Amino acid sequence: MHNINLLKAQIKTVIVNKLAPIEGLNSITFVGSFESSTDITLISDIDIIVIVDELSGAKFSEIENAAGSIKGLDIGLEDYKIKLNMTFGPLKFNNDKTVVFHIMVYDVLGHRKHVLESPFTCLDWEFFPAIFGKNLSEIYPASGVQLNDLVGSRRGLDAYLDDLKKQVISYREYDFTTNPYSEKKQTFQIDDRHQKEYAYHVLKFLQLNLIKILFQVNNRYTISELTKIFGSLDPSFNNHSNFLIELHNWKYENAKEPDNIFIRLEDFIKDLTTWMNNLAHTKLYFFRHGKTELNDGSFLGVGRNPSIIKPIEIDCDEYFDVVYTGTLERTIETGELLKTKERCQNELLNEIDYGLAEGLTLKELNDKFPELVQSWKKKEDPKFPAGESQLDVSNRLQNFINKGFTKNKTALVTHNVVLRALLGKVFNQPVYNWYKLNPGHLDEHLFLVFNNVLIPSFTKEQQKKYKDELVGYKGPVTKYGIFWIPNEELNQYVESWKNRFRKIEPDAFFLNHPVHSTIFLFNADEQDQSQIISRIKNVKIDFLVDSWKIFYNDLVTGGDTLSVGLIPNFLAFQFQQDLSESLLDFIKTPLFYNNTWEGKYKESYDRYGFPFVGSHWIPHLTIASVKKEGKKLIDEIKTTPINLNLKESGGSLALFKILGDSHQLIQTWQ
Repeated sequence: MHNINLLKAQIKTVIVNKLAPIEGLNSITFVGSFESSTDITLISDIDIIVIVDELSGAKFSEIENAAGSIKGLDIGLEDYKIKLNMTFGPLKFNNDKTVVFHIMVYDVLGHRKHVLESPFTCLDWEFFPAIFGKNLSEIYPASGVQLNDLVGSRRGLDAYLDDLKKQVISYREYDFTTNPYSEKKQTFQIDDRHQKEYAYHVLKFLQLNLIKILFQVNNRYTISELTKIFGSLDPSFNNHSNFLIELHNWKYENAKEPDNIFIRLEDFIKDLTTWMNNLAHTKLYFFRHGKTELNDGSFLGVGRNPSIIKPIEIDCDEYFDVVYTGTLERTIETGELLKTKERCQNELLNEIDYGLAEGLTLKELNDKFPELVQSWKKKEDPKFPAGESQLDVSNRLQNFINKGFTKNKTALVTHNVVLRALLGKVFNQPVYNWYKLNPGHLDEHLFLVFNNVLIPSFTKEQQKKYKDELVGYKGPVTKYGIFWIPNEELNQYVESWKNRFRKIEPDAFFLNHPVHSTIFLFNADEQDQSQIISRIKNVKIDFLVDSWKIFYNDLVTGGDTLSVGLIPNFLAFQFQQDLSESLLDFIKTPLFYNNTWEGKYKESYDRYGFPFVGSHWIPHLTIASVKKEGKKLIDEIKTTPINLNLKESGGSLALFKILGDSHQLIQTWQ
């Protein structure tokens, strides 16, 4: 007779000792039923999550070989064989006298992708602490699950039904023949017994996942606890709870097999879908106020009361039953931008009271109150001198929420630290991590209220943004261009001249670029793309065509650049200025140039990373920049007039992603 606890400890120790020497190993976590198993027959399939810094075919083989070298004798089960399952999915191997190590290997980026695509699976894993290295929630958090996750995630309602109808189980495995590596979806035909066990798995975890959403918790329950909570949601759910108990007793207690398992499961999924679609809930929309002149890096709390920078628009067409703001001007003025008949003020929504730190920079705070900064380094939450702590803010926000909301659509305009406290709870983060969250000015954060619990209903981009901020993940920095694209006649005219240059100097600069006038170029994180698009206002800009514009010894290329000149106008200059300012939050690094800038060019480059913002910007449609034979063609062209039917050209705005000479169109505004 085996001592189950000693056996489990020995299995963990042996596996960790085998894998720990592997370079780049980040984490090992035992998940699933292994931890709670009380009998050897219940631990035949051991789920192990292994995270490495970077994954390759060689690294995967190293892990596989290390785990594959373990024998039954090593783990105290000399009569047992060890089988490895290195795939992803609910494949089960119920061979007698066999212990299956189900090892799921991810690198950090792969785990991030898995969290975003299958949040419930990863949230369940987070219940278990790592036995080696970092906890999974520290690598990339899965908390903050939403109702649309239950339908749209990789293991959502649609995916379960699809598998059941095909009588297969879907699983995935790595393909290291591609670069970068990829995952291949496979299916496994299951027999009647496994199909019914899979039905149990679906029924149990859909009920559990709904509870995790509605109560924003990550708990594990006995079957009796689970069915009691689920049945309490709606009287019609009691029959589904009873069905789960029947299946559980059949699977684990050798009870009679329930009748009509698959029909009843499909009925459950249909009922659950209908219930979710008809779920009545209040909607809360949280906004951070518009930007002010004092959002300059100094501590801006309640001690100063600036107005928002005007003119300003808010990208929200909702009509609210009521709009709540704090009592400071910046939230009141922002609230006036929202459509409603009723506006209320409440000081519980005010920014944190920084006390004596009001107006200081972080450096000045460290000089004046070093003990405060030292407390932060110890992961403490001290009050600001004569002010509040973050928990103080969180508590008063919760007091406001606890009063309840009677209207269907309520907007709340508040501040940075208040939203951080709210988001910190959504993502189940300790207080010392809240400062990493950076809600943007005017960004909308939608919550659904169920039994006074706030359920996030964020966009995928918001979920990625905040989780990325918590772990310090930086996506690839991408070069973007915001262009003015001329009408068809002018476009074809410029293209005809490009063709002339292609024949005599095919390697000239800009020949393969789309016809455009550059308004702004910048480097930004690719993950911010949707927010960047939302900041770009559609302005109708027309240009009068001028004469040829030639940039000799071009500061960018070093060659001579021929362009169709466009006559500047106030609307275009104002649009460029407003656009550049609105995108400052997203600009990561300056553009690279093989020269240094002076004067107005330097001022623009220092602020925006792009040297041509301002009155020195020269709108033009570039044809080519040449250094050889093309120079003679420029000499010929410059003496000929530009031959167009219309001298004024309408056009449209467009956002492009730029990689070298490759331009990928992302968005157009007509």
